[in-house]
Formats: sequence, structure tokens, C-alpha cells
Amino acid sequence: MERIVIIDGNSLINRAYYAMQKPMITKDGIYTQGIYGFLNMLSKIMKDYSPEYLTVAFDRKAPTFRHEAFEGYKAGRKGMPPELAMEMPILKDILHAMNIKTLEMDGFEADDIIGTVSRVAEEEGLEPLIVTGDRDSFQLCTHIAKVIYTKKGVTEFDLFDHDKMLEVYNCTPKQFIDLKGLMGDKSDNIPGLPGVGEKTAMKLLEQFGSVEELIVHSDEIENEKLRNKVQENEQMAMMSKKLATINVFTPIDFEISDFKVVDYNYDELIEIYRKLEFNKFLKELELEEVKEDVVNVDFEVLKPSNLDFLDELKDKELMIKVFSNNSHVSKPELYAVAFLCEDKLYYLDKFDGLDSKISELKLIGHGLKDQLYDLMSLGCKEFNAVFDAEIAAYLINPTKSDYSFEALCNENLLGDIIKEKDILDGNEQISLFFDPSEAYISYLKEYFNKLKVLVERLKKELEKEDLFKIFQELEMPLVEV
Repeated sequence: MERIVIIDGNSLINRAYYAMQKPMITKDGIYTQGIYGFLNMLSKIMKDYSPEYLTVAFDRKAPTFRHEAFEGYKAGRKGMPPELAMEMPILKDILHAMNIKTLEMDGFEADDIIGTVSRVAEEEGLEPLIVTGDRDSFQLCTHIAKVIYTKKGVTEFDLFDHDKMLEVYNCTPKQFIDLKGLMGDKSDNIPGLPGVGEKTAMKLLEQFGSVEELIVHSDEIENEKLRNKVQENEQMAMMSKKLATINVFTPIDFEISDFKVVDYNYDELIEIYRKLEFNKFLKELELEEVKEDVVNVDFEVLKPSNLDFLDELKDKELMIKVFSNNSHVSKPELYAVAFLCEDKLYYLDKFDGLDSKISELKLIGHGLKDQLYDLMSLGCKEFNAVFDAEIAAYLINPTKSDYSFEALCNENLLGDIIKEKDILDGNEQISLFFDPSEAYISYLKEYFNKLKVLVERLKKELEKEDLFKIFQELEMPLVEV
């Protein structure tokens, strides 16, 4: 049987927003934790249930038929925080980019739309799975339709069906409406019967079966005080049941085929994820269709016996990579230094005379401060660092926690790259017996190919944000300090 997942959009993003331990804010001041948690939930649901159809329903601000029936409906409920309200249209943009159809309608709540889609889907032979943090939807369970209830945080769910309702509440899904009618619902300001809680309401349902039967046979209630409450508030109980009843015949226009799960609009989705700084989700999109290709140039590798070649490269910008033990306690031990100029990769494992040449070279790299510190151990005193990808990334967005080369590659969809530390640790173990240069050169080819793309993108972003002058005049001079 094919499945359709029907998500209560407002419920899930609310749950996600409050479940996150700390705010997530982009460099542009956009709050994102609700969206981030929502997407984690969506990812888990898709992996766990693999639906063929999917839709998300949202509430609208307009009053519903329940407000018209009872003026106090949902009165006193706290409004949506402005930070979360900021996220709602962005979430809908993401769903649009995912080609997931959303539904909403004036006069009706998301619950009503969900109930209607679930009914139609079941009639058409599908298994509806309703994802929500709202227990009102339990009434929509059948022997086929199920409710995936968000239990805790953004990853724990309970699955409710007809039998689970009997087990937990000792009532059928339809009787759950009567239960709400009797006990009320503080969150929606549904009054119910005064003084009747869940336990008493369950006992009354067990005895009478429904609100209507309770009212007809109220004289059979043995407890006089309770009997009087029921008889004095019959209309209140009936109205509360009406308010709690989900309308499964909402006049909203749709076809089940509208909800077919299809491929994302990757270009649109990547653009949004970058704006929201969702590196994790960007990495998950590393499919063949969406990888932004790094042109993997097979650089010509040269191992000069002396440094005379540097005299010819004085006026050109060189990419540099230094391999060392990264010691800041004792004098650093250098293993190799590499330069890239156009399509030539110069690999050095002997450094005599580099101190007299290095000051005349225009250096580009990532994390240059540490690399220049290593070179100072060779007697190098003056440098001409012109571009540091790490500093550029920080200046563009100073709120991120990770500016490592690996993180920047993932963020820019350049693919994974082995960590330099793993290269160094591995070679320390075998360097007594083997020449480590092959491993270094293999890493350098991938490193420089990715660095070239990264530098170009960061330059464009600095220009776009009008930060290039600050970068050149204020930030880069500090690299050598």
C-alpha cells in the first residue's frame, strides 16, 4: 500500500523552534532554528517511512468557523514569537523548492485540511500518516490512517492508530472527540464540563459511549454533584464537542496526485540553504546532479633542486601550503612546502635559501597565519600575504563556529577532503620507512583545486558585501603580526 505523509506545518515548526537549545541566527540576522529543526524532522520521517506522497498544511491568521461558533475559542493563547514568524515564509519557500505542495485555507485550521486529505487518501487506497504535535488529530486515526505524534524534541515520535487509542485512552478515535468535549482543552480554550478532568471524562465515556448518550441518560449518573454538572452544562458539552471535531470535508481543492514526491529544484534549494547557512543540509545535497563541479586540473608536479624558479614568479600570485608538526611550544618542524602557479605545482622538501626569496612572493592560502609562523622557523622574516580564505570567510560571516578548510569546502559544495591532520598523523607513522611525498602531493592536488574555486567565490562575496577594501587594508596586514 502506498503512503501519504500529511504534516501539520505550524505544529512541527513550533515544536522545532522551542526544542532547539539556543537560537540560530545568520549573519543577516535571520532566525533559523525552527526551520532547521523542521527539516531534521522531515528528513527522519522520509527515511523512516519512505512515502510516495507528501503535503504540508498550515493555519492562516483569519478566524475559523470555530471562532464564529465560540468567541472565546483559543482566547488567551500566546501569539507566535516574531522570531518564529520571520521563519514561516522562508519555510514555505524551502518546501516550494522541494516541490512539496502546501495547503492552507481561510476559515479552516490545518487540522481540518489534514483530516480532509487523510479521508480522501484512504478512500483512494493510500495509507495516511499524519505528523503532528497536536493530540486533536488522534481522532483521525482509523484501522489504516495513523498519527505520528511528536513526543519529545525533534527526533522522538509515537505512532498512534485505532488500537493504540484503545490501549492508551480506552476509547476509539471517534470517542476521543467526546473526551475533548467533556474534559475541554485549555490550549484551545475549549471549556468542556466544569470540573471534569481526563479520568472522570474517560469513566463517563466508558459508561455512556458519547456526549449525546451521556446527556440523554444523565439521570443514571450516581454521583449527584457530577450529575448536576452534566445536566446544568449540556449545551456547553455539546458546543465543546463541536469545537473539538475536525472537519474532514473541508472545501479545499486538491488531487492526491498533486502530492507525489518528486525531485527537488536543487538550484533554488541550494540558494536558500546558502542564505540560511545550512551547511549540514548543503552537504546532504551532494548528489551528482547538484555538485558544483571543481575543475580537477591534473597539475604538473615539479620538485626543483634549487629555488631559482621563484625568481620568475615574483610578480605572480602563488598559492601556498606548508606541512609541519604545527608546534607552537617548540620550534616547528617543517615537512614540506608547496606552491601553485597556474597549472604547475612546485613541491619542496628542502628549504635552503627560502628565507631570502619568500618576501618577494604574493601568497594566497587558507590559515596563512600558522603557515607563516612555520616559515619563520626557517629565518623568513617578511611576507606578502595577499589573500587568506579563512580570514575572508570570517569577515563575510563572523558568527560561524568553524572556518576550517573542510568546513568551507562543505559549505560551498566542493565535496569532502581528507583532513590535513590525518595525512600528517599517517605519514608520521610510516615516514621512517617510506617517502611521504606521494601522500602529500596527492592531497595537494585536491587541496589546490578546491582552494582555487573557494578563493574566487570568496572574492566575489567580499565585493558583493562591499568588504574587499576592509579585507585588504585592515584584515590582511594583521596576518603577519
